[in-house]
Amino acid sequence: MKTRHKSTLVCSHNTAARLVAATEWLSSYPADAEILILSATKESGDEFVRNAALAAGARFGLTRLTLGQLSSVLAAPVLANTGRAPASTLVLTAVAARAVHLLIAENALSYFEPVATRPGFPTAVARTLEELRMNAADLSEIAALARGGTDLAALAKRTDRELEDGRLADRAAVFQAALDATEDTALTSPNLLGLPLLLLDILLTSKLEADLIAALSKRAPAVFATAARGDERTIGFLEHALDCKATVTAVSGQTNSLSSLKLHLFENSKPDKSELDESVMLTSWPGEARECVEIARSIQREAATRECGRV
Repeated sequence: MKTRHKSTLVCSHNTAARLVAATEWLSSYPADAEILILSATKESGDEFVRNAALAAGARFGLTRLTLGQLSSVLAAPVLANTGRAPASTLVLTAVAARAVHLLIAENALSYFEPVATRPGFPTAVARTLEELRMNAADLSEIAALARGGTDLAALAKRTDRELEDGRLADRAAVFQAALDATEDTALTSPNLLGLPLLLLDILLTSKLEADLIAALSKRAPAVFATAARGDERTIGFLEHALDCKATVTAVSGQTNSLSSLKLHLFENSKPDKSELDESVMLTSWPGEARECVEIARSIQREAATRECGRV
């Protein structure tokens, strides 16, 4: 078996290159090895495993989850012990709407008062508070903000109170409970922690997400992660969580328009001027309905081309 390092982070502009690297790491394990795979979506994880199984003949013991799904599974016993239940996005929006309504009735809003009764305001409040809580923002620092800080802190406190009264856990509370579970072996499923960990192009946007990845990596015998080059936020979080530096995988032999687009799209650089070839097609259609129809037609044309190539 190949020698594996504790943590490895591979970055590339090319999705295929990242998937190849992940497949090679996976293939270094026996076909029946238990491995935890976290992907950006459940579908992308399933697709990766299907392709890996086709290449290897068969594979067993691969658990595929998103980071959100894993946090919910890990947090469940902790939340049950405290009598709390995870709140959906709809529930959190309703809780935020109640908090806004109560603060308006108390004349406790000033900066947000002109827009507090608008239909989209509770949704904006719920999303903003989720982002702040997922990044462990300090309420005293929020209150000190010059524009709307006092109102935002008041909304956060009242929303917290409503969540506590309703025995509800928002996303930040679920992730914190998952972190607590990783420290308590009595509450942790042995089928999820302590396994080799594959992080397949997951997106990290908050401190609590990165903290959970760090906790998982400490329990894992080996970690392999892939990330799209240019996503500096995710790469930074992963480097800190995995305590390793990213390795950039270059793709050679590609000089078409698509490869240039991938290489420079999210970078402070530009390609040399050249003719646009058929690998990139620029189109514009009036309206989303027509756009969907034309995209479906282009997919059909591409599928027919590939089918003719196999005949």
